[in-house]
Amino acid sequence: MKKIDIGQTIQILANVGVLAGIIFLIFEIQQNTVVAEMQAADDYLASTSELNIAVSQSAELAELLVKSRNGDELTEAEGVRVRLIHANLLRSWSRLYFLHERGVFDDSLWNIQRSDMRRNLESPDIVSYWESRRDQFDPGLNALIEGFLPERIIE
Repeated sequence: MKKIDIGQTIQILANVGVLAGIIFLIFEIQQNTVVAEMQAADDYLASTSELNIAVSQSAELAELLVKSRNGDELTEAEGVRVRLIHANLLRSWSRLYFLHERGVFDDSLWNIQRSDMRRNLESPDIVSYWESRRDQFDPGLNALIEGFLPERIIE
């Protein structure tokens, strides 16, 4: 009969424990990735909804955006409000671009965002605001935005 080596048994059990820990860690990382993707999508929907709700509930804000997009002259206070709206919009795009490039923001939502960006960039006031601050954004995002613009606008 063979004598059982306690040291060898402990070593085998320790190796099994390490392997189980690695498998558990892989599972946890996958779960964290799903949570991060869900949080990014939730943040996107919340930030997009905030401006849409604000505009839909305020005739004054809606009229201000129309005035700005039509190139009508704005008062100094109106100009500040419009610039803040554009700044928030571009920061949102920048954040989503960053998350998408790192694989955290879902491709299907990113495609929706790209369509929204293209539509919003039909407005000369947003393009003008972006052009004046383009150095503040990721070169990849700038290239994406430039790809949406007619050539006559790009300097």
